Amino acid sequence: MLNRPDRLKFETTAYPAEQEVTVDLSDVLNFLSRYRYTIIGIAAACLLLAVVYLILAPVRYAATAQVIIDPNRVQVAQPTNVAEGPLDASTVESQVTLLKSGGVAQTVVANLDLTKDEEFVPSKSGLLRSVLAFGAGKDELEIPADVKQQIAVQQLQRALSVQRVGISYVIDIEFRSTDRAKSARIANAIAETYRSSQIEARNDAVRRANVWLEERLAVIRAETLTAEKAVQDFKSQSKSLDSGVTYLDLESHAQSLRRVYESFRQRYLETSQQLSFPIVEARIITPATPPLNKSEPRSTITLGLGAILGLGLGIAVAFIRDRIARLKSKGIDRSEVRVALDRRRN
Repeated sequence: MLNRPDRLKFETTAYPAEQEVTVDLSDVLNFLSRYRYTIIGIAAACLLLAVVYLILAPVRYAATAQVIIDPNRVQVAQPTNVAEGPLDASTVESQVTLLKSGGVAQTVVANLDLTKDEEFVPSKSGLLRSVLAFGAGKDELEIPADVKQQIAVQQLQRALSVQRVGISYVIDIEFRSTDRAKSARIANAIAETYRSSQIEARNDAVRRANVWLEERLAVIRAETLTAEKAVQDFKSQSKSLDSGVTYLDLESHAQSLRRVYESFRQRYLETSQQLSFPIVEARIITPATPPLNKSEPRSTITLGLGAILGLGLGIAVAFIRDRIARLKSKGIDRSEVRVALDRRRN
């Protein structure tokens, strides 16, 4: 009983309060030195994985063509040439969407016969095709032509990137392919298909305007001839001086119809000329050329990320190992204290 205070004192001093832990540069250097092999080994392993990825990943090349949209388009259904005014942002974005549309892609696939290109429609059977072929009792299941067309269009749209250059009227058309020349050829084909579709749409509008103008011309011409004949008839039949006012009214009406007729006739001639010399609202300002360097995978970025991730992972593993070692050391120290207490009690 007399020894109990000493025992209590010993027990309270055996477990000191946790002190604030401070870390200085020497601690960091010691930590890195102790676990340098762990950190370097993991970083090297991540770099090796990055190198393997660069070797195995398919190399792609990106070629870019540029088109510009005419900001001052001309209306085709007006009596005189009238500019529609500068394009707004939504109109330019609509052209970007049109370039990425399935209609343009389908035309390019058909013109370049991309359904026979292995990059767009692989000939090797996938798992689903193999299962379907086995169920049909065939060695190989033939893909229908329309399905090939859809597959090629989807592949083309996946490899296509279209975006507006800043706030300008210039649009970048980028296409990525495993072949340098093919990437440039398809990018140019997309730009040319878009330009041709714009010309065709413009010609359709001009043709519709021409039909309408021709019909109106026939009506106005008949009305003009009738009005002019009425003037001549009135002039030859009327002998009264009091009829001058009526004559002036008839002549004014005939002249007005004549001016309207000449205006429509001039517009008809202008739209007819546009069919022979179409107005191009989109121009190719920079044709795509085969790129010299690959666009993906990017070696510098891939190796840099591999090194950074490797170092980070190595330090994290080293930190975990260090904490485990500290916890084990603390557990051993406390077990030694318990042994000493038990011996003192006995």
